[in-house]
Amino acid sequence: MYKKVLVAYDGSDKAHDAFNFALEMAVNCPDSSTKLVVVSVAQMPEPMDYVEMNPGAIIDGITRYYEDLFKGLKAEAEKKGVNIDTKVIVGHPADMIVKYAQEKAAT
Repeated sequence: MYKKVLVAYDGSDKAHDAFNFALEMAVNCPDSSTKLVVVSVAQMPEPMDYVEMNPGAIIDGITRYYEDLFKGLKAEAEKKGVNIDTKVIVGHPADMIVKYAQEKAAT
């Protein structure tokens, strides 16, 4: 039925609820090849005037934060036999999630 399920994940309780819902969709999908894709967006703080660090270091730190969160999500998915891909992208969350979904729709 579903080949891919995309979940935008920011680490919040609601995002985890969405992940759990998508995980159950994947588990209950009759086609066992359903892939769960979890995307987090690293966004620079605004306004940049208040940031005295190197922007690259900020993005690297945010990326590491999400990658650590992904380890737990992958473990949850593995227990249920679901294939999960994770990705951290950089930019404005709403714009980047839609762009990612559009670019990856055919793959």
